[in-house]
Amino acid sequence: MLEEHPMTLNIGIIGATGIIGRNLVEFFREKPSVRLFLYASPHSLTRTITVKNQLFPVAPIGPEIFKSLDWSIFATSAPTAKEYIPHALRHSCRVIDLSAASRLDPNVFLFCAGVNEENFPGNVPIIACPNCTTSLIAKVLAPLHKQFPLKGFLASTYQSISGAGWHAVQTWKQQLTTKISNDRSIVPLSHNCIPWIDPIENSPHTGEEESITHESKKLLQQPDLKISANCVRVSCERGHGIALTAQFRQNISPATIQKCLSRSPTLIHADKTPIECTGDDHVYYSRIRAAEFPENSTSLWITGDQIAAGTIANVDGILKKWT
Repeated sequence: MLEEHPMTLNIGIIGATGIIGRNLVEFFREKPSVRLFLYASPHSLTRTITVKNQLFPVAPIGPEIFKSLDWSIFATSAPTAKEYIPHALRHSCRVIDLSAASRLDPNVFLFCAGVNEENFPGNVPIIACPNCTTSLIAKVLAPLHKQFPLKGFLASTYQSISGAGWHAVQTWKQQLTTKISNDRSIVPLSHNCIPWIDPIENSPHTGEEESITHESKKLLQQPDLKISANCVRVSCERGHGIALTAQFRQNISPATIQKCLSRSPTLIHADKTPIECTGDDHVYYSRIRAAEFPENSTSLWITGDQIAAGTIANVDGILKKWT
């Protein structure tokens, strides 16, 4: 555990004013072996944040901040990560990249706790973490795939507002108590389901759907896996729900699926809605049943806090490997 580590580590949270950054501060703030340094964009007007009634200063990010850091955690956009990660590595500062910048880089290990810990490369300068929704899916599919090889899966995701960031949550809360505009160019977040998450650019799929597809293949080491994802933003503050249908190379009974998943310490078999998972680092699964189509398929319902179980748990897993 990090608390038992004898030396003090200087850890920088890059993007500390965002929702992931704030949760990382909460995660680290009481660990005696960690000295936190918080950074945000030079253009950000936020120079302090409050977490659990404790005030933290936030400094602008710059190329030279990494001189005094042992580790840096990038909870930023991909362009920001791409700009500053080379500076961190130049100063021998280890990097945990939570953005999309490094996830599909063939030279960077993509880590997901409970999925590929046995393949952790050890003393490397940078580790990437998957998209939080991909993480929830992979934590369920990995133990099944190791025992019963997958052919593919279909995922329909119902993703909370907090997945869109701190400002989206504030907008959503405001919309809950105000009249929705009739301006059709403004898509309301409250009382709504939005069938696109991230832009649609060079393919008919959204960025979120592309993340699930490509990152799942890398995590499961199965480049030929057939994947179809439909990602929807729903009017829920925190926690994601996923309707998953997994196709195997042989027929597997629901009872066998349940027995396999019950061995994983990060998974719990229980009927849960997303709001019930807030702050919980477990992933919940239920409604296991045989699917009529495609053949050799099983359907189930997955829920989890995308921040606690989908992101923070992976950061914690990396730190335990590095310390």
